[in-house]
Amino acid sequence: TSYSASGAITLPTVGSDAMAVLNGTAALTMTLADPSKDLDGSILIIVGNGKAAHILTLSAGIGLGAGGSGVDVGTFAAGAQQAVVLLACNGVWVPYPSFFGGSSLANVSITWN
Repeated sequence: TSYSASGAITLPTVGSDAMAVLNGTAALTMTLADPSKDLDGSILIIVGNGKAAHILTLSAGIGLGAGGSGVDVGTFAAGAQQAVVLLACNGVWVPYPSFFGGSSLANVSITWN
C-alpha cells in the first residue's frame, strides 16, 4: 500500500504479509497499531521513500519489540530510501534483523526513540 498522507498504516490480514511505502516530499506522520495475536508470524515492511524524514509512531509505552517508550517513535532519514521489517509476535511488532554485510550506506538510517 502506498501512503501519500499522514495517518494509520493498515495491518496485514491474518495469514499474510504487507508492505507500506511512505511517499511524499513533506514528512508523513504515521501510526501503527499493535498486532493482535492472530497476526503472529505476519511480516510488515515499511519503506521510506527518502524524500522526507517520515515519522512512524507505535503504541505509546509498548514500543518496538515491547521495549517501551524509548523505542516507540521511528524517524526515517531523508536522502535515501530505507526500510524496517517488522514481525508480529505475541501482540507486538518485533524488528527483523538486517545487515549491510560490513559496509555502510550514507543517509540510510531509521532512528528509534
